[in-house]
Amino acid sequence: MSIKPVKIPGVGMRNVKTALAAAFCALAYYFVGRSPAFACIGAIFGMGSDMEDSRKNGGNRLFGTLIGGLLGMLLFRIYLIFKPDGAYTLWLVPLTFIGTVILIVLCQMVWVGGVQPGGVVLCILAVVPLMLGVGLASSDVAALLVRVAPADVYAAAAVDALLRDHDACLSRIRACRVPVKEKKRKSDVERILYARGQEDEYDPDELYALFGSLPPEKVSALRQAMQKQAWHLMDEDVRERFLREWLPEFDDIYDLLTDFRFGGYRILGDIVCDMEDENTGREKKQLFRESDSKAFTAMMRAFVDKSASRSYRDAVTAECRELLTAIVRPTLAVRYVVALGRRDLLWDLLPEYIEKNVLEVRDD
Repeated sequence: MSIKPVKIPGVGMRNVKTALAAAFCALAYYFVGRSPAFACIGAIFGMGSDMEDSRKNGGNRLFGTLIGGLLGMLLFRIYLIFKPDGAYTLWLVPLTFIGTVILIVLCQMVWVGGVQPGGVVLCILAVVPLMLGVGLASSDVAALLVRVAPADVYAAAAVDALLRDHDACLSRIRACRVPVKEKKRKSDVERILYARGQEDEYDPDELYALFGSLPPEKVSALRQAMQKQAWHLMDEDVRERFLREWLPEFDDIYDLLTDFRFGGYRILGDIVCDMEDENTGREKKQLFRESDSKAFTAMMRAFVDKSASRSYRDAVTAECRELLTAIVRPTLAVRYVVALGRRDLLWDLLPEYIEKNVLEVRDD
């Protein structure tokens, strides 16, 4: 059985013209600061095998995008009237149905071939933003879609995630700067020892230090076992068996822990609860965690590496600004931040670009 050689087609003028059309679109949109995605797609789809085919394909894209775009923005506005928070609900189903019917009717009246490209634009404008769940909290999103490009809704999701990481990073830093609460049950242990005349025999600080040598996982498991087996209701012989199972290395203080006089059952419980609370507090004060995103880690690293004279907020915000401009150009970033309902961050992140995006100044 002979294998026919694969014939590689040459690069003809139609190929070159199509590539140049897409490249020129990308270049033009670069200078105006907008996404070239749909323009490049339109250029490629518009190039046919001959002039007549190109005219037909171009008309399909032109009229389809025009009709689908206007209709999609209208449906999006209508949806936000009923659901201002932009939540994805079943209301979208009848709106999509009605929008598709209207789209086909309009295309039949204007340009039949515009149904397919118009349907794509319609769904991107009316459906994709809501399904992404990027915090579409106001009709500002519709303005974003009009001013930028429908394809940039995906960039909005990345911006939204970055802003959430920014807030979470600042919140964790503030939490880590709060001092750990002292052992609040220690006074109860001291009271019991004093009531039993054992204040000179046992030092509460030494007891806490002893339990502090246990791994955090064992402390948590011990607390759960005490609750499940009702430590405070155990008979004396059951108490010792329990301690031998869970704390075999602490046999020299069994007499203390199994003595329930004057509420003595609370000694073990108080110490274990305080130690678990302390361990939890230490975990919360870890600046870096395995589940953190790359953007979160970068902002936290900026905080750790900052100079002593610089505020933690300035360090984190500066890093967030660099990450934001890597996603979208600064002149457009303002629109994304506003559309996502985060105007409060504009003066921190993009103060020098706000004026360029002001549409109207009111003297109220």
